[in-house]
Amino acid sequence: MVKEFSRSYNYLDYLLKSKHRHGHGIHSPFVFEFVSKVMFDKQVYPEYSYFNELRNHLANSRDKIPASTLGAVKKDPGTERMIGELLNKSSVRPKFAKLLFRMIRHYKPKTVIELGTSIGVSTIHMAKGNPGSQVITIEGNNDICNYARQLFKKQNIKNIKAINGLFDDYLPYFEKNYSAPEMVFIDGNHTYEATLKYYDHFARLMQEGFLILDDINWSQGMKKAWHDILSGDANLTTIDLFFLGIIIKRKSLTPGNYIIRF
Repeated sequence: MVKEFSRSYNYLDYLLKSKHRHGHGIHSPFVFEFVSKVMFDKQVYPEYSYFNELRNHLANSRDKIPASTLGAVKKDPGTERMIGELLNKSSVRPKFAKLLFRMIRHYKPKTVIELGTSIGVSTIHMAKGNPGSQVITIEGNNDICNYARQLFKKQNIKNIKAINGLFDDYLPYFEKNYSAPEMVFIDGNHTYEATLKYYDHFARLMQEGFLILDDINWSQGMKKAWHDILSGDANLTTIDLFFLGIIIKRKSLTPGNYIIRF
């Protein structure tokens, strides 16, 4: 109850502070283009119908998967979760998933890394954004990872590599085997320490691109991690969408944190 009240208070604070809708008042040309042409792109892409149908299919699935015991949320061994429950609780919200799709469609990053596959909904959105982008995604729960792999195979999506393993174990692997990522989506192990560790790792590797943190107001720990990222580097350019935090890595950008109602 206290957690829900705190999150509601934080969201009200976000609504009061948010501005720059459709890019108004943003002086950075790059950020203005991102907000006006990507975030608030009103074109209805053909892929949207596919995404909606996929969500409906998963929401109505009767399949069950053993619950994960990894990350910030612990479940009793042997607990099972319906696919529809995982879709609602562990998958990125539809409008943010479509934003990920538009970002990759617009910027066409060569390498995309996702920490936290879950059942693969956000992964599919990103892969569909540009068939030429390689999306490397990692999931700690073996059963969930296998489900996502089968889903990618059924959907005939070729540009995803799904890895089953612990995030920390694979950080050196990403650095050794892939070019510096131009987009990283961190959507797993929502703890303060882990979030800062993953952010610091990829911020060091990334030359230009986007670092995206999901659930930056999910808990006090996540809120503190986002605050520490902002306060730790005065040269950062960031966008706060309450649920998502976006760090833009690019040369010659005017620093600032844009709180945008999305």
